[in-house]
Amino acid sequence: MPITPHPETRDLKPLPVPDLNNTLEGYQRALEAVLDGPDLERAHEITADFAEEQGPRLDDALRTRAAQRESQGTNWLSDEWYSAYLTTRGPLPLTTNVGFQLSLPTGATGLDRVVERIQRAIAVHLQSASGDLPENVDARGNRITQNQWFVYAGGLRHPRPGEDEIIASTAGAANREIGIFLSGRLFALKVTDDSGAPISAASLRAALEAVLQRDAEPGARTGELDFNAPSLLGSGALGELLPELLLRGENEAVYDRLRDMLFTVDLIDVHGRSQETDAQRIERLTFLPRGAWVYKPLSYQFSLADEWAAVHVEHSCQDGATLVTAVTRMQNATIPAGVDLAAGPKSSPGISAKICRSASRPASPMWRSRPGSSTLKFSLCRTIFQQTCRSSSAATPPRSSR
Repeated sequence: MPITPHPETRDLKPLPVPDLNNTLEGYQRALEAVLDGPDLERAHEITADFAEEQGPRLDDALRTRAAQRESQGTNWLSDEWYSAYLTTRGPLPLTTNVGFQLSLPTGATGLDRVVERIQRAIAVHLQSASGDLPENVDARGNRITQNQWFVYAGGLRHPRPGEDEIIASTAGAANREIGIFLSGRLFALKVTDDSGAPISAASLRAALEAVLQRDAEPGARTGELDFNAPSLLGSGALGELLPELLLRGENEAVYDRLRDMLFTVDLIDVHGRSQETDAQRIERLTFLPRGAWVYKPLSYQFSLADEWAAVHVEHSCQDGATLVTAVTRMQNATIPAGVDLAAGPKSSPGISAKICRSASRPASPMWRSRPGSSTLKFSLCRTIFQQTCRSSSAATPPRSSR
């Protein structure tokens, strides 16, 4: 499926189509490393026949495709490159997603360190959301594509049967949210105001304190599995289930809200420093993430007890070089004073989801509300499993006294 090219770099030189003869010469040299005798001779004959017959015809077709794609701002390999990722049917943490440990040094500690890191991430993500991206250049100062930066504005990879879809967020910079994962639950925090100005450190700290307090309430986790559980299934299963699931209750609105989050943050080590090594932590983040909807482009993880910082990356639309550039910008970001968002909406809904074993009876939606909060509960039963998603509100963090 096509990914819309960034308008500011459509003029860059496109990826050239390799010369057919040079390609075949390289292929034959590679054959000599793995074949010999009659097998090598036969392979040379097949290659020679291809060069005389099918090769030129296919080369012409490829160059025609390249010309068409270049006029659209992409290249001859672009759609097929994305499809190689988006047709993956297995669980993304076990196939194409990646975990990276990050260097985000700060003089702060504890929750204040997490606040600063989130502010630095917000600063870079808002550049993409607002359309105010710095010029992207390589080490020699040459302009390079901006095509991968749309993922920093939010959005997600949407599971579909056969091949997934990339849904970009077009929400702009105003009234944006991030997601905070804690103990497998997801809370939504507003981080920009009506003008797109980012949240202040004091307001962000108060919001995180409210999340920590809410998670510590007795019975907060009763009967729930982690929010991200459905995303761990892989598109082979989730691509079939999701369309019907989104038709139930407020599911579509919840999913749209998840899509438009700039990013999510998993808070760990709430009760003290982990005994795991860095190698064990990155292994868990990559292959067994608890605090990441694995179809979101960027799911950060910050420790409250030490310097640990990492990110779980959905890899289809960004490469390591873009992430390195983004982290460098975070390290060098000037953090604005920000605005007090404590006087915003009365409630900031937390979102949670769970997956459990199948029930033989049909599913039925149920809505109930009580003063100050709302809960949406619905389920979709299948022969093998039942999915349930719940949306419940968390009180807006109180105005900070700092």
